[in-house]
Amino acid sequence: MNETTVSIDNQKSKKWDPNQEGQRFKEFLTLKIKEDESLDKNQISDQSSTILSQCMNPSSKVKKFSSTGLIIGQVQSGKTLSMTAVSAMAQDNGYGLVIVMSGSVSPLSNQTAKRLVDDLKSRKIDKIINNPKDNWSDQDTQRVGRFLDTFNNPSIPKERQKTLLIVTHKNPAKINNITETFSKEYNRIKNIPTLIIDDECDHHSLNGKDYLNAVEKFTEKQLEKHDEIYKVKVGDTWENLSEEIGVSVDYLKEINKVSSNDEPEVDKLILTDEIESITFKDINNLRNTFDLHTYLGYTATPQALTVIDQTNKLKPDFVDTLQPGKGYTGLDTFFPQSKDKFSHENSVHINDLEDNLNDIISDNYKPDSFITAVHIFLIGVAVGYMKKEDTETSKNRSMIIHPHNETNAHIKFFGYTRGVLDEIKNGLSLNPLDNAYKETKEHLKNSYDILKKKNAPKDLPDFDDELIRNIEFAANNTLLLEFNARLSKIDEVNWDDEYSVILVGGVGLERGYTVKGLTVSYLSRSAGGKQKDTLLQRARFFGYHEKYKDYIQIYLSKKMQSNYKTISESNKNLFKSIDKFKRENPNGNFKD
Repeated sequence: MNETTVSIDNQKSKKWDPNQEGQRFKEFLTLKIKEDESLDKNQISDQSSTILSQCMNPSSKVKKFSSTGLIIGQVQSGKTLSMTAVSAMAQDNGYGLVIVMSGSVSPLSNQTAKRLVDDLKSRKIDKIINNPKDNWSDQDTQRVGRFLDTFNNPSIPKERQKTLLIVTHKNPAKINNITETFSKEYNRIKNIPTLIIDDECDHHSLNGKDYLNAVEKFTEKQLEKHDEIYKVKVGDTWENLSEEIGVSVDYLKEINKVSSNDEPEVDKLILTDEIESITFKDINNLRNTFDLHTYLGYTATPQALTVIDQTNKLKPDFVDTLQPGKGYTGLDTFFPQSKDKFSHENSVHINDLEDNLNDIISDNYKPDSFITAVHIFLIGVAVGYMKKEDTETSKNRSMIIHPHNETNAHIKFFGYTRGVLDEIKNGLSLNPLDNAYKETKEHLKNSYDILKKKNAPKDLPDFDDELIRNIEFAANNTLLLEFNARLSKIDEVNWDDEYSVILVGGVGLERGYTVKGLTVSYLSRSAGGKQKDTLLQRARFFGYHEKYKDYIQIYLSKKMQSNYKTISESNKNLFKSIDKFKRENPNGNFKD
């Protein structure tokens, strides 16, 4: 069969049938089912096969192939599980190299890397972690050398050939490290099918400097820094400029937002290429290193990716949606579309913040809603202790407090939280006849009554001495953490060692990071600018929380509640439109 070159511009979706019974995938699936029997192994297998079938077929006899895919899931719905499953199945089907960019925020990057490496225990996969916690080492360089020496080596039986998994922080220096390593080995990697997976691909991967392409606003100093900017001379036409620069007329007009047949104006500044952000450029440099590859982006906030310019290198050729598994609680749970099922006043999970919250905080008072939120969290922890949940490393109870992106607000709410915990610890340590003890008990009883009335948990015990003792124990044994990089890097939680955790933070709690056993969320931060993407990423309370559903309490302003209701409707419409396109255009290119 003659070898051909497949270009991104003319390829159509040519699906193939991946092997779903390979050793690496079966080992991964066995491990995950052992950890969580509620997982549907057929759903995981079929979903992974569907995604992989749209990626490059490693058996194709072509010299060059590149494609771009977008995988959209709900927030906290199992994207990491899918990435890991697809990685394992890809390597069973002939992909030699899988590179996973595991996020640009350190806690998320480290958490994703740990999950991938822990879940892919096969000795047939060599693993390299390249993130802030685990820098590239001499052993990693040796692993690359061994991989290149053995993969596709005809003298080594296929069953003994290892594949290589690299999990990297989405940081320009880390990405460049990989690009440089493999660029030196071009002759040995050019025939190796490669899968590049980008976690949270809407974050930093896109060309964040699109606004700079408004070149007429540039200062003289900015103009000097960019070779992509050209001043039109007398006699210049789009055609002769395209020949001189080496790009198409259509591309030149596209990046300069020209739709007419008019020629460029003399002395006007135009772009000869897009100005690219550093991370965007480095991702594309990494892609250009491999002749045979598919770039697969995962996100829960796809709006930016589905509307980027056709000429953009990350515009997807194919899109697939992930269906959440059993026990998922998300937009449909907390903000269902049907009006008769939800109103801001009667949802058992949603609580209003005070209308004058900012005034209360400015006067340095703790909002009543906040005190109640911490109380209800501790009551849930106490119930967990009474059920011996704390003896199981797989179970946790946690609360997040997201007051603002600025750390000054974190300091203030950290102090508020410590104050509430201290009040409970000190009050309940006194003699039951003491007034301070009685006041503390009364405040807790008020919060208990709110939880009982709203959620009516089936396992909520009576408000008696045993529950009070366990609430006191919970207040004494809860890890309170300021989850930001104010002093150095963000501290991470060892969820196996800690049962009860309260996190106070901003950006670190916004994107991708999984907060285990999350029951109470206090989000007093305002909506901000990019509402849909930002608010969805802020919704850490989405996830597989069905077992804690009776204790889930979410504190939001009325405006934020309304925003989430709108997002719920638009998100549903987006998923419907994607699924409709795929049904009506089974071989269609998403760029169309």
